Amino acid sequence: MKYRTVVPIPPSYTKEGALDLKPIKEYTGFLYSRGISDVMTTAGTSQFDLLSLDEVHKLNKEVCTRFKKNVILGVPPLPLKGTTDFIKQSLYEYAGDKTSFMVLYPERHYDDDTIINFFSKVHEQTGCLLYIHAMWMRSGLGGFWDYTSKVINTLYDKGVIKGIKEEHFDLGKAFNFVRGLDKNMDVIVAGGSMRRHQYLRHAGANAFLSGIGSIFPKVETDYAQLLEHPSFNVVDKYLNLESKLFDVFMKHGWHRSLRYALSWEGLGCDHDREPWSPRNGEFKGDIIACLEEIKNEM
Repeated sequence: MKYRTVVPIPPSYTKEGALDLKPIKEYTGFLYSRGISDVMTTAGTSQFDLLSLDEVHKLNKEVCTRFKKNVILGVPPLPLKGTTDFIKQSLYEYAGDKTSFMVLYPERHYDDDTIINFFSKVHEQTGCLLYIHAMWMRSGLGGFWDYTSKVINTLYDKGVIKGIKEEHFDLGKAFNFVRGLDKNMDVIVAGGSMRRHQYLRHAGANAFLSGIGSIFPKVETDYAQLLEHPSFNVVDKYLNLESKLFDVFMKHGWHRSLRYALSWEGLGCDHDREPWSPRNGEFKGDIIACLEEIKNEM
């Protein structure tokens, strides 16, 4: 399975705070023209918590109908009937042959069988091979729970899923988790982009959620191609560019920084929907200086 980047799509808003579809159309066109093969809507970057259910559908529809390659549509955390209804509506109204759905479990973890049963029923009632948004969740017995390779492989062997978005909190545990997965599974790692992938690809991860490539796609498409025939000095160059970006963006918060960077580069996200941290002078200056430094080194 070829290495690739998957770019998450943030929503744009009007000055008054309404969902603005035109910049989303332009951004997906920009990504397509730069050779991106896969895009995704997802709870964090796509701000599902700030959108109504109808707005999530509108965002998903715009991405799905405008992007002519592979699209993974995020499904908000909903109960079983809400999840299946959301997917069925998407299939009826706009989802195409190159569309997949990524489901986020809506409750706490109590036992593995309940998790497996939920995703199995979503598959049975929709007929869709799913992605799982495999993010850590609260445990109903106290503390937190991470997905295990046993749970994911069970769902893969049952023909319920074809891949995951991996989001283990601990990188060492993430390595062992990915290493234990079926090698034919589509494994998209998140929370670190290329550098996380550079580590976890040795465990079997084939894809990663975009970071610097959301703004400068060529950095990540070149990186993915180089891994087919590695030239490690060039790979290191791209990893260093990404690290420079992360050093500044993480200081101010990833999603906040990404939205302003896209706006500065004319790629949408010119306005935010409250509640959202304001774009103050020091923050803007840091982001702009970082972007200019990276462009000079590309």
